[in-house]
Amino acid sequence: MSRSLALLTCIGLGLTVTVIDAHADIMGMTKSKQVSEPALVADPAVRDDRDTATTIDVSYVTTSRFITQGAGAYSDFNFLFAGQGLAANVPNIPDSDFTITQYTPWVVNNNMTEGFLTLPSNDKVSRDITNQDAGGANIVISYTPRAESTDPTQVNFVQAFIENINNAGFKPGVIDAGRISPYYNFDSAAGTGMTLQIRKVPLVANPNTPAWLGDIPFRCENGPLPSGTSNGCVLGADDTLTSIEQTFETFIESDQIFDGKTYQVLYGGVQWGYSYTNADEFSPNRLIPEPSSLVLIIGSLAILAAVRTVR
Repeated sequence: MSRSLALLTCIGLGLTVTVIDAHADIMGMTKSKQVSEPALVADPAVRDDRDTATTIDVSYVTTSRFITQGAGAYSDFNFLFAGQGLAANVPNIPDSDFTITQYTPWVVNNNMTEGFLTLPSNDKVSRDITNQDAGGANIVISYTPRAESTDPTQVNFVQAFIENINNAGFKPGVIDAGRISPYYNFDSAAGTGMTLQIRKVPLVANPNTPAWLGDIPFRCENGPLPSGTSNGCVLGADDTLTSIEQTFETFIESDQIFDGKTYQVLYGGVQWGYSYTNADEFSPNRLIPEPSSLVLIIGSLAILAAVRTVR
């Protein structure tokens, strides 16, 4: 699971090839960033790693193999991509309908004091992580339909992702939602304007009131969280996870009827994501330095011995 930002954390189908527009006109924070924090001590129960998180550039997409691969988990839904198949005459929304109002990587701390995400509703949300070997990204994606256009106004967010853990290769796409509904806004942080709307399907947007979602995907060095949880770094073992890449595609969906049947049409979306790595900066035995440091020490001792020999 991607650990989508469930509401409980709040305080207060088509082609299988993704098409990316390299000249997207998405508004807001779309460029990649990186943050890194050094280890504190050699004790694996605290922070013995250098933690680094890096976001990727945000791009505009019109098809998604992530969603296509994950759609099988929702057999009652019929996904179509705008401009294709039965939806061939349905135009995609332009990339400028999307605004990324927050998009930052984080490591070590994501709590109500540091590293938290502020939703457009002014609710602060976090993963309740403090001083841990962990990392992820904060993001808020907003959708604003244009006035006097065919842009849908009754919409849902459909978000899917792929991940590569410890360089083992990317797994198939998974829709980032609960088992009941494929819509992110059904059971995660989403709303319209300045209002957080709990389990609102569909969201109703207009040119003055955008629809939005907030998410904080992350991973901990000690591995996956126990089933049913979405916060903190608990249980697991040191060095279970040393690297992860998660790539997301977030689409705008609106229902359409073709030949008397209801379809879930995906009008276009954004691709975003992050990578997180951790690397030991201390050996398991506190008295023994890391290999790189050991090489320097041995080299220094050799030089001193040579000097003494000359003398």
